[in-house]
Amino acid sequence: MDLKMFIDYNFSFARIAGLLALLSFFYYLWISILRLPRNTKLSSVSPPEVAGAWPILGHLPQLLTSRPLFKILSDMSDIYGPIFVVRFGMHPTVVVSSWEMAKECFTTNDKFLAGRPSGAANKNLTFGLFGFSTYGPYWRELRRISTIHLLSHRRVELFKHVPYLEIGNFMKHLHRCWMKSQNPIKQNDAAAGSVKVDMSQVFGELTLNVVLNLVAGKPIFFKDNNHESKDGPNKEEEEGQKLHKTIIEFFELAGTSVASDDLPFLGWLDMDGKKKRMKKVANDMDLIVAKWLEERRHQRRQMIPSSSAAGEYNHENAKDFMQ
Repeated sequence: MDLKMFIDYNFSFARIAGLLALLSFFYYLWISILRLPRNTKLSSVSPPEVAGAWPILGHLPQLLTSRPLFKILSDMSDIYGPIFVVRFGMHPTVVVSSWEMAKECFTTNDKFLAGRPSGAANKNLTFGLFGFSTYGPYWRELRRISTIHLLSHRRVELFKHVPYLEIGNFMKHLHRCWMKSQNPIKQNDAAAGSVKVDMSQVFGELTLNVVLNLVAGKPIFFKDNNHESKDGPNKEEEEGQKLHKTIIEFFELAGTSVASDDLPFLGWLDMDGKKKRMKKVANDMDLIVAKWLEERRHQRRQMIPSSSAAGEYNHENAKDFMQ
C-alpha cells in the first residue's frame, strides 16, 4: 500500500468515526436536555432505569453476551426491583418480573399493553396474522371469527375427532419405526426390541398435524406414513414436506430480531439476509394458503346446488375452520 492510499484510507476512517461521534453527541443531547422538561413531573412515578446505558446502543452491550437474556434480566431485577427500564438500542423497554404487576398489565391495563412492536418480523412476515396483530377493530374482528367458528363449545365438539385421529396416526408411525428397526441378526443384543426416536420432532409434527387438520384439513404426513415407495414420495408427501419446512422456518424467523429493530436508522441494511428470508417465507405462506382457499371455494361451489342461494350454505357441515 503506497502512502497516498494509506492517507486516503485513514481519512475515510476518520470521517466515519467523526460522524458516529456526532450522532452519539446529538443523541445524548436529545436524551439529557430536550426530553428533561417534559419528564420532570413523571420522574417520581417512572420505574428505575438500569445504569450504564450507552448513547444510541442503550444497554445492548450488557444484554448481548453469552449468558441467556432471562438470567441477565433476573440479575437486574435483584438490583432494581420487580419493574425497571432497559434500553434495547434506542427503544426504552419496561421489564416486569412480579406476578402481581404482570396480572395488573394483563387485566386492568390490557388494552394499553395489547400492541405489538413493529419490528422487521412484523413488517415482512407476520403482518395481518391474528396472534401478531395490534389491538384494534381488525384484531377484534379476527377474535370474533376465531371464537365463534373455531373455539366455541359447539366447534370443539364437532372437531374433537381430529386429535384422536392424529394421535392414532402418531402411534402407527412409532410402531412402523419399531418394526423397521427389528433385525434378526441383532436379536441377542441387549438393545434388541428398542429403537431411538427423536420425540421432540415427532411431538412437534403431531401438534402441527392437529392444528393444520383443524384449521385447513391439511395435516402433514409423517415421513413414512404411506411406506416409502421405489418411485420416491408422492405429490401429497412432497407438499407436506414443503409445508413443514416453510412453517418451521416461519416460526424461527418470527422470533428473531435484526439490527434495525433496535437501531431504526439501520433499516436500509440487511446484513444477515433475514429480511430477504422473511419476505420469501411470507410469500410462500401466501401461495400455500391461497391454494387452500381456492380449493375450499371449488368445494363449496360443488356442494351448493345451482338452485340454492350462496347464503344458504350450512357452516355446521364444514369439516375444517377454513371451509
